[in-house]
Amino acid sequence: MTEAEKLNAGVIRMLTKDQFIYILNVWVQEADIKHELQLSFKVFDTENREYLELDEIKEIVTVYGDHPFDEREALEIMRDANVRGDGQVFYADFIESLFSLAPELYKMKTDYLYENADEDPSVPPEPVVEEPPPPPPPPPPPPPPPSAPPPAAKGGKKKK
Repeated sequence: MTEAEKLNAGVIRMLTKDQFIYILNVWVQEADIKHELQLSFKVFDTENREYLELDEIKEIVTVYGDHPFDEREALEIMRDANVRGDGQVFYADFIESLFSLAPELYKMKTDYLYENADEDPSVPPEPVVEEPPPPPPPPPPPPPPPSAPPPAAKGGKKKK
């Protein structure tokens, strides 16, 4: 639903002070993300060139991190990262391209924050924790050893 549709439908409501602060806090985090990205670049740019070569980017995204990218994803990132087309990925260009490539994400974020403004802003969202898989069942007990046959009686009659 667009803002105009919300206005026409009469569903615009006033946010409380806490709700407004919560929404504003979420938006301020964008600057932190940009800063963290720049610091990450600098870790790998040991020569302080203000850029990384495409092969360096490929190594970073396929080797480092919690979830390294596969070859196809790495090629896509390198294509998007090479903003100037010269094989050099300048921090500022790349970071700005990340945030300007998808303005629809900003709209989605705004819509989400507006729709969920009734959530208590003082309570952080629950972290998503993946449950570990259940342990495998225990192996079956080993079969009992074969029982020995009862001893056979010898000779049936006693000698006198």
